[in-house]
Amino acid sequence: AGHVKGEFGELLGRLATWREAQQQAHQHASEMQWQRAADAAERAIGLYPEYVDEGSAYLVKARAYEELGQSEATTAALREYHARGGHNPDALTQLARELVAAGQRDAAIDVFDDLLMVAPLRPDIHAQFGDLLLEAGNAARAITEYAAYLAMNPHDQAAAHYRLAKAYHSLENLEKSREHLLYALEIAPHYREAQDLLLEIVR
Repeated sequence: AGHVKGEFGELLGRLATWREAQQQAHQHASEMQWQRAADAAERAIGLYPEYVDEGSAYLVKARAYEELGQSEATTAALREYHARGGHNPDALTQLARELVAAGQRDAAIDVFDDLLMVAPLRPDIHAQFGDLLLEAGNAARAITEYAAYLAMNPHDQAAAHYRLAKAYHSLENLEKSREHLLYALEIAPHYREAQDLLLEIVR
């Protein structure tokens, strides 16, 4: 028993301290004491950096720094969370958006790839990923994401068709582009961007 206690005593002690820091981080966050929440989250992470499951301190830390207006610290917390295997879809979506804003497109694409593994049925993720791929010049992959988005029956079907039309247009498949523009305009006859693109094709 002494041997076991010697081997695991320190770990058990650390777990108790970690649990306390976790609780403090969540408590301070619920009271909107963001600096104290960030500090407690930092302590929890220092004690148990591998913990990325439900209620992970990385998410408290990211939220706290976001509320404190420290965007670089927010992104850093989310990046470490992702690198450790964290897979909360909202956190990863936020990370991807922040990487796009920072011009780190390839890193954002990697995050979206992981996102699709954990949240394959979220239409917004397919739409955002498609937009990113199209901007990155990968129209063929963007079409795959936009087609998945459309298949999920999104609220704004006209916009879904317009996105597909843009992707096909950038691949110079004018026939498919025109087809999706006509669908978009059938749903929303006054859709200005769709009208403009159709005019461009017809000319």
